Amino acid sequence: GGGGNGDLNGGGLSGGGGGGAGGLISSSISLPFNQYDIEIGGGGAPETTGGDSWIRGNNTVNITCFGGGLGGSGRGGTPLAGDGGSGGGGVSAGVANRDGGSTLSGQGQNGGSSLSNTGHVGSGGGGRAGAGADGNSGNGAGGVGGIGRDSSITGTLTDYAGGGGGGGSSTTFPKLTGGLGGAGGGGAGGGGNSQGCYTAINGTTNTGGGGGGSCEESETAGSGGSGIVVIRYSGAQKANGGIITTVGGDTVHTFLSNGTFTLT
Repeated sequence: GGGGNGDLNGGGLSGGGGGGAGGLISSSISLPFNQYDIEIGGGGAPETTGGDSWIRGNNTVNITCFGGGLGGSGRGGTPLAGDGGSGGGGVSAGVANRDGGSTLSGQGQNGGSSLSNTGHVGSGGGGRAGAGADGNSGNGAGGVGGIGRDSSITGTLTDYAGGGGGGGSSTTFPKLTGGLGGAGGGGAGGGGNSQGCYTAINGTTNTGGGGGGSCEESETAGSGGSGIVVIRYSGAQKANGGIITTVGGDTVHTFLSNGTFTLT
């Protein structure tokens, strides 16, 4: 699924929470129909979760992968961190604890939680294989995004579904940096230095990585990375659709955008 947005803005109260990674499913399925619609979840734009990815045949949903949860906003803590494939990271909002978002259907991990004494840093969004790290001013940075999971289904070992890093601060002494994004396309959170805030990083396209949370005084958070659907089967080509490659005697169909998988 598509990764969640880091948050709407930092807003002067706290660095924003990192966006949760899109859900990741790897399983064997049977294909009883001749044609399947493939929908790729888009990465979350400001204040939105990531889009869901689907495989549908004959109006029946065979697989749904949930988009990543929205990171919590530092502007008064609204919106709160969202649930999704992986949960978005929470924020302290300067006044109260803000829990991270939760994973849906076991497709990822929860976002980190920020405590009221975190010193204006956001928490990391959850990844497929690891929860987002809690925001903690003791390490001088926003929470690190949760790690994703690697797969060689396309023939190349690739990391997917990493959580976005939490945002830092430009006003707290010492200056606080943004958390690193989780391996698997998670974007780093924005942070501060002597020149002010630097921009959060977007999640990587077609990994489902979460976007980085914004710096405390910035209005720019990282957008989530779009999702991907890969169908692999043994033997020679038996269908059309997507980018078609051959790996070790198997045929692979990789969809980077919406399309149709049709058995021949």
